[in-house]
Amino acid sequence: MAFQKDLLEEIGLTKSEINVYLALLDIGSSTTGPIVDKSQASSSKIYEILDKLIQKGLVSYIIKDGMKYFEAADPKRILDYLQEKQTKLQQQTKEIADIIPQLELKRSLSQYKSQATIYKGMKGLETAFKELLDGKGGTNYVFVVGKLDDRLNQFFHNLYKQRAAQGIKTKTIFSEAGREYYESRKDTPLFEGKVIGTTTSPATINIYGSKVNIRMGTSKEVLCVVIDNQELADSFLEQFNILWNQDVTIGIGFDAFEREWYNLFDQLKPGESYDALGAAFGIPENEEKFVTFFRKLHQARIKKNIKSRLLFKPGAEKIVEKYGMQELYKKDLQHKTIPIESEFPVEIFTGKDRAILLVQKKEPLTITIKNKEIAELFRQHFNHLWNQDVAVYRGFDAVTSQFHSMLNTLNPGEEYQVLGGSHGKGGEKLRKWFMQYHKERMEKKVHVKILANDQDYSDILSTLSQPPDTKMNLSKIKALPKEFSSPMQINLYPHGKVFIFVWGKELMCFEIASDIVYQNFQSYFQGLWHQKTTSLTGETGIKILFDDMLNYTDVWFIGGNGGIRKYYPQYWKVHNTERIKRNIIWHDLIDAKLMSNLFPNQQRRSVPYYEYKILPPELSSPHVIVFYGNKVANIIWKKIPLATIIEDKEIVEGYKKYFDYLWKSIK
Repeated sequence: MAFQKDLLEEIGLTKSEINVYLALLDIGSSTTGPIVDKSQASSSKIYEILDKLIQKGLVSYIIKDGMKYFEAADPKRILDYLQEKQTKLQQQTKEIADIIPQLELKRSLSQYKSQATIYKGMKGLETAFKELLDGKGGTNYVFVVGKLDDRLNQFFHNLYKQRAAQGIKTKTIFSEAGREYYESRKDTPLFEGKVIGTTTSPATINIYGSKVNIRMGTSKEVLCVVIDNQELADSFLEQFNILWNQDVTIGIGFDAFEREWYNLFDQLKPGESYDALGAAFGIPENEEKFVTFFRKLHQARIKKNIKSRLLFKPGAEKIVEKYGMQELYKKDLQHKTIPIESEFPVEIFTGKDRAILLVQKKEPLTITIKNKEIAELFRQHFNHLWNQDVAVYRGFDAVTSQFHSMLNTLNPGEEYQVLGGSHGKGGEKLRKWFMQYHKERMEKKVHVKILANDQDYSDILSTLSQPPDTKMNLSKIKALPKEFSSPMQINLYPHGKVFIFVWGKELMCFEIASDIVYQNFQSYFQGLWHQKTTSLTGETGIKILFDDMLNYTDVWFIGGNGGIRKYYPQYWKVHNTERIKRNIIWHDLIDAKLMSNLFPNQQRRSVPYYEYKILPPELSSPHVIVFYGNKVANIIWKKIPLATIIEDKEIVEGYKKYFDYLWKSIK
């Protein structure tokens, strides 16, 4: 039959093997006789041919009545055979590639055979390197140091010290596999080293003057070739300098990223610092990997006493808190948040002589630029952002992260102030967020004073529930007079920080770092906080007043007329339940003419934490005087009620004496 036998020849079958295989496909299971006839193969070689086909998986046999019957394998087996050849070829290609450097080295050294001396074994190694110690001063260049066994490591560890003792400098390039030897030698006098992780070599080359020492193998079979030739030494030194001075390296994956980080650390001394612009924790899929890495990194940073400044991307501080790493990010570290919402995926780390650009992808890409001028340019850009007086933050995450950022700068017992406290149009999401925030603030024992917009007073008060085990009053709140209400909230933090929050459709925050601005706002706040007279109007104002009473153990009324129960019955039920829950005692001198607004007479005596007497009718008045703490309020109940509050301890004491006099006078 017509058949393209040359295709089978090209994949490695001989003509005889092809003819025998095709014959078996035609005749089926057969002894050797018919196969020879059909294929025209030599009868003396038929078994040799069949054996080779069997080895290739293209023929098999069975024994019947003591005779071998051969049979062709499924033709698809040819594809399997071809695949096996490809796999073997790939393996052979890799093995050849691994020995190419040695073959090239062998070829390049052939011209120096007459000048070369070969040393074998550890004794030979000692002799070979002793020659490099004959001189005084100068520099010994070494590359590339990879993995060493213990005996070789100890030998070279001692050799580096011997060189230094003779005034010989050593500059060594290590591969990542040799990093541990760099770490163990970096404190040796007259030594400089670099770890260049992407660099490998089958041999380690020493250059000293005109001599080149090429070492290969382990301590069991170590081999040194020493050549005294200035031209060759200059050639190898040129290669060394290319590796030593390379400006830009690119690495892919977490190993490369980690390697470059520790290379940056290697260049910093205790007390020195690096900066990070756009500090973050990669894409969500890599978050835990980055967290693990940076936890380890900051532990090493603290141990080495290296400082840092970080400009976080918005939201990064929440991840620090999520994984409980706040303490690591406090020690010798300052941080702020970049004042812009950015999708730029590059994080920039700047040391004193290099910059590392991290592209945050599934497999992070690390670009290292070893250039002092470029590093300085990145540092100037960082300083511009770090030192700016005014920064703008937009969006829920960016704005709320500033509260956490500033909270982390405060110590237990410190205080900040809020002017115009409001939740504005932030809605329920913002209110719930503040409840959690104030819980964390109080756990940290940070104090706050809030001058709240009158319409937001009750809402803000509800987010400030004091933890049951907290003995100190960590939250103090007052209502601003209506004329001082504003759509902005201003937070005043120690150390000259002012934050202006706008709770609009889009949350926005302005950060101002200015002692002058801080002092001006601080004076304004204190003036409002310590004012003695405040007016509250309408339902909101009255609720602010009665909510405030819940913070004191005793409240006294002169001319109580039940106005709160009459005008706002639903609020009154909630308020009275909370009053009783907190064991707050009301002492009430009831207005005789208006007492019908109060509890019915039969209930009055059974109300918990409530005592009363009835004023004579001639003392009836449209005003109710209520006092508690250092405050006296004069309430006029009408369609739009009005309350005037005076904060003055002496005035309260005067009303208390008047109350006690009336109380004793009434039977």
